[in-house]
Amino acid sequence: MRGPQGGKTFGAEGRIPAQMGFSPESGFEPYMPMKIKTGLMLFGLVSLLGTGAAHASKRVVVDKSTQTLRAYENGALVFRSRVSTGRPGHETPSGSFSAQSKKRMHYSTLYDNAPMPYSVQIAGNYFIHGFSSVPPFPASHGCIRMPVGSAAAFFNWVEPGTPISVTGKWTPPARKYQPSKRSRTASFPRFGRSVASY
Repeated sequence: MRGPQGGKTFGAEGRIPAQMGFSPESGFEPYMPMKIKTGLMLFGLVSLLGTGAAHASKRVVVDKSTQTLRAYENGALVFRSRVSTGRPGHETPSGSFSAQSKKRMHYSTLYDNAPMPYSVQIAGNYFIHGFSSVPPFPASHGCIRMPVGSAAAFFNWVEPGTPISVTGKWTPPARKYQPSKRSRTASFPRFGRSVASY
């Protein structure tokens, strides 16, 4: 069928019919069949929920009372490491946080540009990161120190948005009383002998 200028027309109104993938109501404007639209909407929703589920399936607990970090995925413990949290006067804050930025090498903006490998920011200037010295008690300026090897593994596992809970309170272990050698015996001249004393 030819139009007035000799060009081809399609249908009574000179437009490409819907069977060819275009809407007859809007001329040459492409349109999607309802089934395709619905499928794409469902795919986007599933993708969105899947991303949230990935974060929800992972969580981290830092216990200051035991100086340990535990990581869980789908309810199962998948990672555990000793840590060293903030010392008195620089305590690591307790609370619910989440993994934020990640850097393989971060440098402290507060303490002489100190290197902080495998850093995972949890809030402000508080990070979980690798460090060469990780004693079994609080020793940092507020960050959560981990042995460098453990920090690398944790860095690769944790995702931005992963919930991180910091709990507990450090209590120094009670020191066992051990009498000095000098105090272990006491002399009683009146009885002419020494007896054990504890």
